[in-house]
Amino acid sequence: MKNRVPTCTPSGSRSSVAAVLSCLVLLSLAGCEEPAKVEKPAEKAAEKPTAAPEAPPDPRRFDYKKPTVEGKTFFKDLKDGAKLKGKSFVGMIATNVEFGVEGMTVAEEGPVPPNTGHFYVFVDAEPIAEGVKMPTDGKYRNFAKGETSGVIPLAEGKHTLTVQFADGRNRSYGPAWASSVKVVVAPE
Repeated sequence: MKNRVPTCTPSGSRSSVAAVLSCLVLLSLAGCEEPAKVEKPAEKAAEKPTAAPEAPPDPRRFDYKKPTVEGKTFFKDLKDGAKLKGKSFVGMIATNVEFGVEGMTVAEEGPVPPNTGHFYVFVDAEPIAEGVKMPTDGKYRNFAKGETSGVIPLAEGKHTLTVQFADGRNRSYGPAWASSVKVVVAPE
């Protein structure tokens, strides 16, 4: 048995010619688009302006709560001019630092009870304004599990370290809850 390939050759009957014409009309309509509307200047002026893209939500608008206590953050046993030594690893020096807070409770990232939070340690960066989401680039180290110490990789030389307290949703409690020290880092 031969495979028959359908062709578009007229067979002479009216119904097949009508079928071919119907197919052609449908195909030509499928490719058509509505003609573009030509706007008149008066129509453009009457249109409402499009809204500016919505800004990201301000974290202070939601459940951010200012601290209701006084206190401070600090580095334990670390003063300005301290010399930090550590093991050299892949061009960085692993330095151990300890930090604390007075007046607030240390907790893991997540829940947002009043006067609780966790630490961030910054390298060569300024404190973050109150209510602002903490940055996540390489200069900022998040101690999200409520740790009060950690290893900070630093390049050899002079640095400013800042410890800052943030709420459970990583929003800064502001410069009042930050403390900075200048250190010199060297390999052991």
